[in-house]
Amino acid sequence: MVRFKNRYFAIEVEPRDVPGHVPFEIGKVTLYHEILKQVELLHGDFGVASVATGLVAKYCNPYTKIALVRCRHGPHRFVATALPLIKQLKGKHVKINILYVGATISKCYKYIVRHQQRSLEKYWNKMKSDTDRLQMKKAFFEFETTYHRGLCQNVAVQKTSLGTGKNEFLSAAGKRGR
Repeated sequence: MVRFKNRYFAIEVEPRDVPGHVPFEIGKVTLYHEILKQVELLHGDFGVASVATGLVAKYCNPYTKIALVRCRHGPHRFVATALPLIKQLKGKHVKINILYVGATISKCYKYIVRHQQRSLEKYWNKMKSDTDRLQMKKAFFEFETTYHRGLCQNVAVQKTSLGTGKNEFLSAAGKRGR
């Protein structure tokens, strides 16, 4: 059985009309449909047919304006050409930057953590009240909590010891279980 290889895009959505520290709701469904619409304009029915089956908007953060998009390897080139050309989301003018393209969600996660730390430091001084700062900090750690919870529940590496024949399961946190 052959597995499907995926590519994960870490993208940043910059709204033109909204200041940097104000949250901008990025809907997963809206992002999905806008990507498909732009792929159709650029690559036609062939592009939509090849992209639509594996395209998923995995994560959208309104505070840091970062989103994760998953698509299949191969058609990811169509998505890569379409993303920077998206000009509107929910009727507002936006600019989309591709921050990182990775083969695994964990590599994208590591890049997003570094990027969010830099952006948190940049916007920290621009905020007026402590409640805004706390909301931004909470939104920053939201991805980490969600990711680790999903990783610990869904990802387990099975190792077979050569000498004993016993199976050991290693979770992402490195705990051993049987």
